[in-house]
Amino acid sequence: MKGYIVNLTVNVDNAYTLPWITWAREDFFPFLKQWPFVQDIVFTRVISREEDGNTYSIQIVLTNQQGVAYFERDCMSYFTNMASNQFSGKVVFFKTLLELQ
Repeated sequence: MKGYIVNLTVNVDNAYTLPWITWAREDFFPFLKQWPFVQDIVFTRVISREEDGNTYSIQIVLTNQQGVAYFERDCMSYFTNMASNQFSGKVVFFKTLLELQ
């Protein structure tokens, strides 16, 4: 299987964990699933627990480089806007692009 995975590693302040998970499941994931280049979404919690928050991994499996470009342009801005508007200062994240071999 060829393709790419965009991995978003997200640390969420303890007090905002439940609202953030609800937003991810009810808003962000359905937003992603509407696009044909998104093959799968894997949502996990990182086992090592930090005192000041919980860390999650969102892995979005994309079909091709065109899907990656679209994700970078449109989906990532949607995620970033929500992180800064709705969860300002309570969510920190970084993105990694992986290629399936």
